[in-house]
This record gives sequence, C-alpha cells and structure tokens, in this order.
Amino acid sequence: MVSIIGMAAQVALTSGLLYSPEISHFPGAFFDTTAKEQMQRRVMESWPGPSAMVKLWGSGRLRREGRIIVLVGAAAYHDPRLLPIYRDGITLPDERVRQAAAYGYRDLIGDGLPNLAGDIGTWDAHKFGIEMDRVAQTLEKHTLVVMWLNAMLSNEDKRYPDFRSFSPRRNVRDCLQSVERLMRIEDLGDLVVTFELSEDQTTRLGLLRLIEALSLSRFVIGRAPANKGWGPDVYEQAMAGLDGAIEQWRRSDCRVDGERVVLSNLAGMGARVPGIARSDACWVWLNVLRGGDPGWRATAARQLYDCGGPWIELSVLQAESAENLARRDQLLDWYQLTPKALARKPAPPPK
Repeated sequence: MVSIIGMAAQVALTSGLLYSPEISHFPGAFFDTTAKEQMQRRVMESWPGPSAMVKLWGSGRLRREGRIIVLVGAAAYHDPRLLPIYRDGITLPDERVRQAAAYGYRDLIGDGLPNLAGDIGTWDAHKFGIEMDRVAQTLEKHTLVVMWLNAMLSNEDKRYPDFRSFSPRRNVRDCLQSVERLMRIEDLGDLVVTFELSEDQTTRLGLLRLIEALSLSRFVIGRAPANKGWGPDVYEQAMAGLDGAIEQWRRSDCRVDGERVVLSNLAGMGARVPGIARSDACWVWLNVLRGGDPGWRATAARQLYDCGGPWIELSVLQAESAENLARRDQLLDWYQLTPKALARKPAPPPK
C-alpha cells in the first residue's frame, strides 16, 4: 500500500511542531520493524504528553495526516487516558485514519498489532469500538497490567482476585509479552499474586522472569551447557526460592510493596537510596544497567528514562538476545560508558 502522507508530515501545536517523517511508511513491515521505534522514541522524548494529545485531538485543529500521526505515535505512552481519541478515531469515515486508530489502540494497551493488510471497514470498526468500550470499563477498576494478568490466568480457567471485567483472549506467551511491555516496579505485587494463583509451568516460569526483573532478584541460578537444555530441577529450585522470597516480602504486610522490595535488594548490594524515583538513585540505576544481571536491565532502562535519559526499551524475556544487547550498548553509549564512547571523550588538559 503506497502512503499518500508526505515525508514531512507535521502537526501544528502551540509549543512547536510534531514532526514524524516515519509515518510515511505506515502501515507496513518497515514501519513495524524500524520506523515505529524511531517515531516513538521521538514521542517519548519530545512530545508534550498524553493530556496534551487529548486536548489537541479535541481542538478540531488536526487534519487527516495529523490525526494519523497522533493515533500511531501517542500509543507509546501506554496511558489509558488516551482511549477516547482511539474510540473517536475508529468511528471516522476515513479508512486510513481508522487503520491508525486500530493500530494505535492495540499498541496503546500493550497488545499484539492488528493485521492491516486490508482496510478497516465499517463492521471491523464497529467490533473495535465494542472492544475499546469494554477495555475502558475494565480500566475504571483495574490497571492494564492486571487486565493482561487476568487474561493469562483465564487460560487455566482462573481469575485474578475480584476481577469481573473484560480481558482479551490471548495465549500465555502473548499475555507475558503484553505485561513485559507495560510493567513497572509498582506492579510487582500483582505479578506475585498471579504467580501464586497459577498452576501452569509456562505461566509461572514467565512470571518468575518478570518478577526477577522488577524486584532486582535472581532465582534462576547457573547456566546450561551450550549443547544441553535446562533441567527441571533448576526451575523447581528457582520457584522454591521465589516462594521463600515472597514470604519475606510479605512479612509485615499481606501485599507486596514493589518499591520496598527493590530498596531492600539494592541495600543488600550496598546501594542505599531513599526512593527508587529520587534523583540520587539515578546513578544506582546506571550501575544496574552497566553491571547488573541481564534480566534487570529493562527495569534500569525505564528508571533511567524517568531520570531524563533516552527512551530505549529493553526486553526481559529476551534479555540476552543480540538485539537486546545492541540496545543496551546504545543506551550505555548515550551515557558515554562504552569503549567507543569513552574513546570519543576529549583528553584531559595538560597540567
């Protein structure tokens, strides 16, 4: 499908311009694999935020290309406050705008992306609208992470406590990937609840890795030889270790406090900071990114973004993949902590 949106598509704002040349490749494989990441990094580092996007959408100043840019780009925020613009976008008569609304909506909630090989017709738009309404009702009571955790448990005919709302039907792997995209340290308690409810090994092992990442813990110890798979005893020991840790995390409260767990684990590593989001904790997260366990790096990258660093998403479930290692090196390079970056630093002045 040939795009009719120019490479210099722009949206006028009182604070400047939202500029997105990458949108000319939407939809298509190149956008999904390369251009989207570049666009969304600009969104997270330069755009004014979700509230401004909602206000801009309702201002009536957006033309066709501006609507498409906002619908696709703003999904990077994963902020439920943006749902009304997608609900409105899916009802518009322009089929290309509806494509952007469907694509952006699924990306916004951390879901797999829809197939846009064809247009989003009237009936498809109607179905998307119904789903958006159900998700919006769910998010009045629960977070996006809990919605996906319930979807995960529904594969075992189980339910997250007090969950009586809508959740998509997805397999365990897809749900784990959605949680990975959305989770923050404050979601640790919800992951722990789901881990304890689940009896499915795939679900529990996936959650184990996500819990390790958020809590800065390590329960899977050791590496398998290159020609030999992991034995079941390794995972049994890891899950037993997590069970013991959860008991300690809940020692004084029935609910797991993610920040308290992380601060305790950081203190055990010799880093004592008053809060995970405090400015004096930024150097700690930089050290976690540089020298911590590979599974922790995604959490460190998100905390460093809150410290003012670049938006570079790392994976927990593919922590040691070549692509993830390259992203981590890119982030370290930004902080001038790679050999290449250190070589670029100017020499100290002569004494």
